[in-house]
Amino acid sequence: MRARTDTFVGLSSLLRYWKIDGLPNMGFNASLTVPLVRVQGSQFFASGVGDPLLGLLAW
Repeated sequence: MRARTDTFVGLSSLLRYWKIDGLPNMGFNASLTVPLVRVQGSQFFASGVGDPLLGLLAW
């Protein structure tokens, strides 16, 4: 019989939008997403923070 393993993943995100007065027709966006991971089985568990993901955008 195989042991059961459960995996849980949560994502926390921060978004920031802004404009610069000297560039009236442009906007900017920055986002940061941090994954939280937990793996648990019948005789073990492990949890931690995954690699943060950073995104930048100009339009």
